[in-house]
Amino acid sequence: MPMRRQPTSAPSPSRRRALGMLVALGAGSLAAPEAVADSWPTKPVRWVVAYPAGGGSDFLARQLAPQLGRQLGQTLIIDNRPGAAGQIGTDNAAKSAPDGYTLLSGDNGAMVFNSALFRKLPYAVSDFVPVGFMARFPLVLSVNAQSGISSLA
Repeated sequence: MPMRRQPTSAPSPSRRRALGMLVALGAGSLAAPEAVADSWPTKPVRWVVAYPAGGGSDFLARQLAPQLGRQLGQTLIIDNRPGAAGQIGTDNAAKSAPDGYTLLSGDNGAMVFNSALFRKLPYAVSDFVPVGFMARFPLVLSVNAQSGISSLA
C-alpha cells in the first residue's frame, strides 16, 4: 500500500472520516472539502456487498453497519449484489456516483484474484482506495473425519 503524506494540521475525526470516504469512493473534485465534511452524510449510505446474503462478507457488513451508522448519524443500507466472482457488485460500486454515499466490501477475490483469473474486468482495481481493514477470514482445508486423511501430505 502506498505511503500517505501526513497532513500538517490534523483534521477533526468527522472531517477525516468524510474526506477519507470521499477519496475512497472516487470523489473527483474536493474544491470545498470543509463544506462537504461539515454536511456529510446527509442521507443513508449504501454499502455494497458483492456476495450473497448470509455469507461471511454479508454477515460482517451487517454486524458493523449499525455501529458505523450510529457514528455517522445515518443509516447504512446493505446492498447485496452477488455474482460473477464478485464482479457484479464491485462493478456496481465502481459505477456509482462518486458522492461518498456508496461503500464496497472489497476483498481479495474482487481486488486481487479476479485480475489474474479474468482477461477483462468491468471495473479497474484503481477505481477504489481502501479506507479501512475490517476482518481476516482464514481458510481451512478439511475432510470428513472418517476419511482417514490427517494431513495435506
